[in-house]
Amino acid sequence: MNWQLCEKTFAIVGSGDIGKATAQALEQEGAKAILLSRKSQHYLDVTDEESFKQYGSWSKILDGLVYTAGITVDKPVGLLTLADWQRVIETNLTGAFLTAKHFYMALKPNSSVVFLSSIVAQWGNIGQAAYSSSKAGLEALMKTLAKEWARKGIRVNAIAPGLVNTKMTTELPQMVVDGFTQHTLLKRLAEPEEVANVICFLLSPLSSFMTGQVIYVDGGFFTA
Repeated sequence: MNWQLCEKTFAIVGSGDIGKATAQALEQEGAKAILLSRKSQHYLDVTDEESFKQYGSWSKILDGLVYTAGITVDKPVGLLTLADWQRVIETNLTGAFLTAKHFYMALKPNSSVVFLSSIVAQWGNIGQAAYSSSKAGLEALMKTLAKEWARKGIRVNAIAPGLVNTKMTTELPQMVVDGFTQHTLLKRLAEPEEVANVICFLLSPLSSFMTGQVIYVDGGFFTA
């Protein structure tokens, strides 16, 4: 697969399964992938603005930026505490805002930014009030950034997967996973590599006229 990414440099915020799969896919294309998270060599806590300051010297070194950091606390609204709500919003939405704010100067002209959203941003889901709200807000942030950054030629898009075979999914009740897969035309979960491939496409020159878009990687969930 040739995404025309050889010798380009990308930062991936979040070192979960999708973040790691994206880094591997980029490296296979001859690109440099920098993983940033609390668990990686390049430390970054997206909930702490002070943590971003160590990257303030990065100036026009990135050909692209990917935000995959995210958590969920699955409870009905009546059981969801304010602390639960704030923790999810802080990581999934505020962290994305801080990443965009502090890495803007690191982006080259005509670079690409990709946010990891979810089908629940539009669909909603029982027990995921905080998660679905954070992803809906993330998509609004993406569209605003696409308008603000177009003058620099920076494209900003999001992908919205259905359920993906990740550690987060293994923590869901099996009946929830089964419900999603049965409502999906392809009747299975996505693999992290399949999501990573779409991220690589959006980072590549092959998607050079795409910005402000949400791309669904959902196995036909919304068509079913």
